[in-house]
Amino acid sequence: MCNIYLVGDLMSKFCAIDIQNSNAVVLDVEKKGKVYLVSQHVSVEIDKLPQFIKNKKNLFLNIEQDEVIDEKISVESVITNDNVIKSIILRKLRESNPQKQLLFNYHQLPKSQNDDKSSYQVHGVDAEKYLDSLSAIKNSIEIKSATIGKFSLLALSNECIKEESYFSIHAQTNKLTMIAVHKNSLIYSRVTTINMSDVGMKETKLVEQIAQTIAYVQQNFRDIKFSVVALSGSLAIDDVIIDHIYMMSQLRVTVLYPNTFIKGLKAEEAHSFISVSYTH
Repeated sequence: MCNIYLVGDLMSKFCAIDIQNSNAVVLDVEKKGKVYLVSQHVSVEIDKLPQFIKNKKNLFLNIEQDEVIDEKISVESVITNDNVIKSIILRKLRESNPQKQLLFNYHQLPKSQNDDKSSYQVHGVDAEKYLDSLSAIKNSIEIKSATIGKFSLLALSNECIKEESYFSIHAQTNKLTMIAVHKNSLIYSRVTTINMSDVGMKETKLVEQIAQTIAYVQQNFRDIKFSVVALSGSLAIDDVIIDHIYMMSQLRVTVLYPNTFIKGLKAEEAHSFISVSYTH
């Protein structure tokens, strides 16, 4: 999953890079007004990446990780000091991940009137593995931003979808990324891998995982009324999956369509590069 980064008017030309385990996708992008024009996209083996990008400027990275931290942590509502909240979250993360050094961020989730605790959605990665992937970029001074797939998907989804609360789901190869969004904020995310060679069984498993995730989020965020499910990647071209998701969720189903402001890619290519093609 690749992403073209939105960087406002700060620069007209930049390079978006999606780093996977053994390869990377590199996109050369030029901003013209409100349109992002992809002039080149190339897949490169990871050991050849440093040489390939050595003269490129303004790098924006999407670094995929096999394991990510995605936890909801509760803190007593009377605690409002940011430093204290961060220390409590860090302590709880260390308890559940004792062998890892973590890079993480967090934000407060919507709160019901009767809640005596505040809940925080925490997103993190293994610091050693993340920085190891980052080390493939030798000209680190040119790195303007680095993120992971679900935040790239969030940025693109918010640009395309003008709904208060929605689901956005992306599938590429065997990886399924699912996010729930409320007022442009990520309130839940889940990344799972589905390894099945049989197409029919894989399709059934995809629909099952998506339906379970939607039901779980609706159950845990009852005060939020989700209105639509947006699909991208391989899901966007599978009418059978689209029909099944609608029947099981009873939510409107749409397809992310960034082609109005991302140019230079053919219709289906835009969904192949959707996580590199757009990231804040």
